[in-house]
Amino acid sequence: MIRTSKLKLYKDGAWTPVGLSGGGTGGGGGGTTTFDTNFSIKMSGVKAVASGAYTKIDKYDTIIIDGNTEWDAANLRWVCKTTGTYIINATLAWTAAAGGYRNLYIYIDGASVQGNSVAGVTGVSNNNIILYKKEITAGQYVELYGLQNSGGSLNAIVGTTPFEWQIWRYK
Repeated sequence: MIRTSKLKLYKDGAWTPVGLSGGGTGGGGGGTTTFDTNFSIKMSGVKAVASGAYTKIDKYDTIIIDGNTEWDAANLRWVCKTTGTYIINATLAWTAAAGGYRNLYIYIDGASVQGNSVAGVTGVSNNNIILYKKEITAGQYVELYGLQNSGGSLNAIVGTTPFEWQIWRYK
């Protein structure tokens, strides 16, 4: 079954939606890509993060899609079942506060592999967004961590539009 996605391919001067299908191998050529891991999860509530402390964002616990049953609910992390190239999309919103920075990190097997940093701002939530492509081996796990240095504790928040963490394997 082909579904229209939010992913788009720039080809011949125009952006077109990338077709998604649930399993098998890539269609090759015409902009149709097969994703056999289709994972999406959102936050259920706020997570307090102390200033200067790398903190696992363990409030990502409300599954939207887990088509390959890769979510480890006991440890609140995604565990790879099939070695391959993955796209990881992660977003995190912070309570509005001036000063310092707000960071979001993708960790694989306990080590940071990619991060995003934004300056703290008053009046609006501070949002981190990461889109990252990475080779991941079966058995490796992915977690999200936050870090901020406002001088006091800040909350990673759900936000008015729930932020999601998504992972796809493609060929």
